[in-house]
Amino acid sequence: MLTNLSRSTRRTFFTLVVSITLITFLFAFAPTSNLAMQVKRYVIQPDSIAGKDTFYGTSYYQNGKPDYEELWFGGWGDTYYSFIDFDLSGSPDQYKAIEVRLECYSPYIGPNDPDLQLWRITGSWSENAVTIYNQPPAKFFSNLPPVNLGWNSYDVTRLYLLWKKDPSKHFGFKFVAQNNNNTRGSFQSSDNMINPDRRPRLVITYWE
Repeated sequence: MLTNLSRSTRRTFFTLVVSITLITFLFAFAPTSNLAMQVKRYVIQPDSIAGKDTFYGTSYYQNGKPDYEELWFGGWGDTYYSFIDFDLSGSPDQYKAIEVRLECYSPYIGPNDPDLQLWRITGSWSENAVTIYNQPPAKFFSNLPPVNLGWNSYDVTRLYLLWKKDPSKHFGFKFVAQNNNNTRGSFQSSDNMINPDRRPRLVITYWE
């Protein structure tokens, strides 16, 4: 039968047979872990000792609240600004990351939308030192959707990739409200002792 085929067709046929045989051999004898990568989740959710977060207000709490169970944002004539950072040592490398999300639990939101923005902190800071007179520099990163009661999830993949590639640029996040007309709300902080599962977390989906 093959003798009736052209030389190029026979060559293509034999190449196909060899390829199928090789693939069959690999699936039969090679370890499964070498043939398929697995998708996993790595969660960073620090407690009050390892956590780094605080907020300050333009009228109340001007000296900051580094050990409070909530992180306030928005305001009512005044404005509150919140800061969060996570220790990324030991987290998946940037070339393994698929998606990274900052997740914050809100127990309270005001009647109006604060029009929250997420900013990238660009300088070093200590949660005990942040006040109305002393804050780290920061740059706009993204506009956020209206805050919901319960969990809120924000895509920060680009920042994570940047920070893992160049750790010298890693300083964390700042929440900035554009509207302070009866918009005060809050996220649970790493100092939340009553519901520790509601502390801020960084969820990294990655290949292994």
